[in-house]
Amino acid sequence: MKNITKVAILLICFSSSFSFAQKKFSVVGKNITQLNVTYDNQVVAAPGHQIALGITAVSDKKKGFTTKGMLEGRTNWKDFKITVSGGRFEKGYLIILRDPRQIKNHTVKITASPIDNENISETIEIKLNYDTDVVADFSGLDGTDGPDAQRGKTGTNGRDNSNGNGGSGTKGRDGASGVSGKDGKHGFNIAVYATIINDPEYVDPLLKVKVKNLDNGLSHYYLMNAVKNNFKIVTDGGNGGDGGNGGNGGSGGSGGHGSRSGSNGGTAGKGGDGADGGNGGDGGNGGNGGNAGNITIELDPSVKQFSKSLSFSFKGGEAGDRGKAGQAGDYGRAGTGGLGTGRTGRKGMDGISGIEGSNGNDVSEPIIKFSVVDFEW
Repeated sequence: MKNITKVAILLICFSSSFSFAQKKFSVVGKNITQLNVTYDNQVVAAPGHQIALGITAVSDKKKGFTTKGMLEGRTNWKDFKITVSGGRFEKGYLIILRDPRQIKNHTVKITASPIDNENISETIEIKLNYDTDVVADFSGLDGTDGPDAQRGKTGTNGRDNSNGNGGSGTKGRDGASGVSGKDGKHGFNIAVYATIINDPEYVDPLLKVKVKNLDNGLSHYYLMNAVKNNFKIVTDGGNGGDGGNGGNGGSGGSGGHGSRSGSNGGTAGKGGDGADGGNGGDGGNGGNGGNAGNITIELDPSVKQFSKSLSFSFKGGEAGDRGKAGQAGDYGRAGTGGLGTGRTGRKGMDGISGIEGSNGNDVSEPIIKFSVVDFEW
């Protein structure tokens, strides 16, 4: 009882200390007079990228507070209201929107204020930087691997019966068959449109790309420095999943020993028969690779001098490996009684390995067509 009381007191003390520490480093209820929002400027501020943020706050008593994460402070982010234009805020990070059309003037704006005093706020602007390689991935998903099968249960050993003879063991259970891997999904069929734009806010021309998914009708948009960077489009088929391995067969139960001297003056008993081992389960088949998606390309003549920055991948998915066969269960040992030995069980049979899947089909290299390209932005 005393120990329980001590533990309760310790928990109360810890809880109180933790609560005090939270209040000590919180800006809630403090008269904050100054805010400074910073970000990791070593990360390229491009669509889809994630950038660490930090806030330093100062109270009227000149006490400083810094947020957890990038600044390694102790103030929780929940103490601040964060609003973002051109992205979203998540656990100390700015996540820039992937679609450049949704970012006005190539600029992301972040505004922060104490949660209990929105009259004190700080806004910073981050100009987008398109100096980064882009990969537009329209590949099919890989197939999932088949799970391995369970091993068969071991048979039970025989027991001596009332007449002194050993009982027979029971057969080991067969291992279950492995599950086949799933087929890889086909790559998407797409149409690519690209042109060059010269924006006065940037020194180098920008590659403006629209990729339309012909299978679901959705369009995706990209911007990239046309001089310094590379744009890769991928429509590979997904790889087939591997087949699951077959379960091993369970061992056969051993025969009962049987009485060596008899019981109640009777004759000695015979040993029981050992049981057969279970068969190994078959391996699952590998899944088939998905086919690559077709690509059609239409480029504005302005892109011709930058066309070397474009590359494509359109490979069929690889076949899934076959599952291994389960091994045969061992035989049960014969019992050895006074009147002789029982029969030894037989070993089970190995399972059969699964069949490897087939590779997906490649597609023909896309033909580039040059014509005037103008699409809505």
